[in-house]
Order: sequence, then structure tokens, then C-alpha cells
Amino acid sequence: MDETARKTLFEILTKDIEVLESVDGLREVETRITDALNYDNRVWQDKELSGVKVRVKNRSSRKNYQKGSIVQIYLKDLKVFTYGIVLEKNESLNLMAFLSSFTKEELTVSKIKNKIYKKEFCMVADSGVTGILNGEWKYVFNVTESVLSTEEVQNLEYVYASNRSMLRPDEWYFTKITGDPTSEIFSGQKIDLEEAKKILNPAGSPGQGWIEGFLSYTVEGKTVVDYQMRRKN
Repeated sequence: MDETARKTLFEILTKDIEVLESVDGLREVETRITDALNYDNRVWQDKELSGVKVRVKNRSSRKNYQKGSIVQIYLKDLKVFTYGIVLEKNESLNLMAFLSSFTKEELTVSKIKNKIYKKEFCMVADSGVTGILNGEWKYVFNVTESVLSTEEVQNLEYVYASNRSMLRPDEWYFTKITGDPTSEIFSGQKIDLEEAKKILNPAGSPGQGWIEGFLSYTVEGKTVVDYQMRRKN
């Protein structure tokens, strides 16, 4: 079934149902499916469709969290929605890309897909996945195609701002890392503040709070380094 047909069928089956997972909601979906399949009974030949049963169960966040998973993130402080996609997932890396889209209303699946395939990203990070596992970052759907090539991922640049001295709190160091955001944080290439502010991706493995903070700063026209330095103050 193609994308347009799936979207149309979804809209027909769920239209005007306030709480889809309620008993009444599921019963209405079952009725609509049964009515549709009984539209022309010749397809059943000598059989008869007696009914359709739809069941739901609690979603496993871990099961849905895989390469290609797309999640919806709500930034409470700004009251906007944005989205992230899992680019790579293994024992040591949870690489996610985050859309440069911040809207008051939820985007449709087709609009999210369109922005993802256009690579409209504002940030890539080795993200902590607490938001996914606790359900605050809501799973939306999966894509099977790779969004960034291996070469593109290997050439991504990340930045880390550090303040190592208690005696000189205004003395900052900036490190650029290419490829693996978790490597060489203190031994990567040293750069100045001007160059650091041009890099959109944070080094290290920031957790849910940091990711949401970075994204909120992006909405306000600030940088990853601005947020890293603010958090250190």
C-alpha cells in the first residue's frame, strides 16, 4: 500500500474518534473495517465476514527505539514541537538528528518525512535516550531508508566547550571533533570561539535535558556553545 493510500485509510478509520484506544473508539474502528470489507460480498464467494477484532497493548519504548525511529519532542518552555530521528544505534552510540522545525501544532507524518528526506536538521548528537524510554519523546513511526550516508556521518563536526580552571572561570577552551562525538573530547582540535559557534553539533553524550536545552537555544537563535557555556556558569 502506498503512502497516499495509507494516509487516506488512516484518516477514514480514525475520523471523529476522540480517544482511539478507548473501548468505544476501538469498537468504532472495527465497525468501519467490517463495513468496508462487506461493501461487496462477492469477494467472499461462499464465505461471510462476521467481524474484525482490533487489539492494543502497552508499547515497548525499547522495542520501537531502533535505527530509523522518529520521535516527537515537546519543548515545554517554548510550547513547541520538534522531531528527532535515530541515525545510528549500537552498544556505544545513539546518534540522533533533530529537525530544524519548531511548531505550535504537531506535524503530519507526511510533513515530517518530507523534512527528514530533505535533511532539514539543526543538530546531530549522541543522545541519551531517557526521553524515549520514559515516553516523553513520543514514538511516531519508522523509516527504513538511511537518511545520511556513512560518509556524511563520518564527516560531521562536533564541538565541546570546557572550563577547566576554578581559578580562572572565564577562561574557556573549545574542541572540535570529527566523526565520533564521544571521542577525543580533551584531545581533539583546539579552535577559537568564533569557529566553535559555527558548529551545530555537541560533542559527548548529552542526556534528555541537555538535548532539549540545546534545541530551545536553537529556537532562540543561539548556539550549542552558548548553551554549554551557560550550563558551566
